[in-house]
Amino acid sequence: WQPTPGGPKGSVRRLVATTERMFALGSFHMAGTKQAQDLAQWDGDTWTAVGGPCGDGIRGTISGMLSDGNGFLASGEFWSAGDLTVDGLARWQGAEWTRPDVSAYPSGPTAGSLARVGSDVFTILVNSATGIRGVYRVRGESATEFANLDGAPTSLSVHRGTLVMTGDFRWVGQSYAPKLAIWSPQNGWRNPEPRLLGRVHNAISTPRGLLVLGDEIQPHDGSIPAA
Repeated sequence: WQPTPGGPKGSVRRLVATTERMFALGSFHMAGTKQAQDLAQWDGDTWTAVGGPCGDGIRGTISGMLSDGNGFLASGEFWSAGDLTVDGLARWQGAEWTRPDVSAYPSGPTAGSLARVGSDVFTILVNSATGIRGVYRVRGESATEFANLDGAPTSLSVHRGTLVMTGDFRWVGQSYAPKLAIWSPQNGWRNPEPRLLGRVHNAISTPRGLLVLGDEIQPHDGSIPAA
């Protein structure tokens, strides 16, 4: 193990790496000898702020980060990134902030977890006015609704090249997939067998399979109720 010289002065919650840099997210005001408000980058030799000399970055709470080209895509409960007004999604490409368009989701959405399948990025958007959650696909600078749910999603993850969604729902479009749904470009949405009953909070990919976290989870008999 080797320390990165003069790293962030505080706690670090998440690291995202590209081919050229590593980005650190946490609760700190300095990284190395530079001012950096909660977000900093390491180029292999030096720590600097993201977004300008003093870290003209995101003001708010970041809940998800994914590497993206020379930078990263961030999601969370925030409304500004640099000089931009944003809606819980912002992209840093090494020189400036850009804003994915989520105008199709009105009333100031905030974004939850991020997951990538192939070249597509998925996120959960939360309408701050109504509290309604939806799953959106981010392509370039646009975000469009991806899953038609009859309930609320709680998490997104990736397992063996498929998108995994948990939440308090039963139907995803025309597919009966209570609590846990898996999507792939080849097969669309489906529910892994056996189906589960209980409250599913999260799903984590492991080398031995998909680990599901929740309350009072038990196998379902497989019957499909009326919509």
